Amino acid sequence: MKNYLFPILLSFFSNYTSVKSIEGHDEETRMENLAHSNFGEDYATKKNESGSHFIVFKKYKKLEDLFATVKFFIFEEDSQSIIFQDELNAGSVSWQSDFIIIAISRHMKTDADKKTTLTYYYDVKKKQKRQSSRRLTGL
Repeated sequence: MKNYLFPILLSFFSNYTSVKSIEGHDEETRMENLAHSNFGEDYATKKNESGSHFIVFKKYKKLEDLFATVKFFIFEEDSQSIIFQDELNAGSVSWQSDFIIIAISRHMKTDADKKTTLTYYYDVKKKQKRQSSRRLTGL
């Protein structure tokens, strides 16, 4: 009897492990499929500390721009969906903390050679955007 028990247990645990791997692969594939459909092959990701959310982004650079335009979305692992997306002119996006992103966009102004910097924060848990004030700076 003991001789038969070991192969049965081994078979059970190896099947359980392979199912777990496939499920994990599906999660990655969903995010990759969304990234490919939005950005093509040239994209990057930034994972938050807990691994629950990803910033998926692509930069578009024009020759006359000093900073690249950044198009991005936030992917949530639990729901397997995009919970927020935006495009930042001459901008950048990163994790400020585990559940809050900081997005900065720089807009060129023609009058008096000033540029406007717009910064906002997005809370991925509350799904809320909080905008800070605009700043004018000289070139």
